[in-house]
Amino acid sequence: MNIGLLCVICGLLASSGCGHGGSGGNRVSYREDVRTVLLGACRCHVDNLTPPGGLDLTHYESLMKGSASGRQVVAAHPESSNLYRRVSRGEMPPTSPLAPEDIRTIGKWIEQGAKNN
Repeated sequence: MNIGLLCVICGLLASSGCGHGGSGGNRVSYREDVRTVLLGACRCHVDNLTPPGGLDLTHYESLMKGSASGRQVVAAHPESSNLYRRVSRGEMPPTSPLAPEDIRTIGKWIEQGAKNN
């Protein structure tokens, strides 16, 4: 194989995220990506001294603690995570569902292990 072709193949693999975690290869950050979505869209669970169901979305620790109905995030399993199921069905937030890219961000973060990074 010539060196030029090898460089093209390596470039394509690098840009596709091959070899990195999650789908697409880009790491999703809780602090930079997920928290921003939650703070901007989930006002009832952020700006409330007694959030509905006891689900406080202001910090990673409170999100991972869950609510009166239990855990909301199951690391590596978006389909088992109540948070992801509710936003992907358009049930939450009730007045203005999340944009598809925000739903994908939350799902990808959960797939990648729902870490506090």
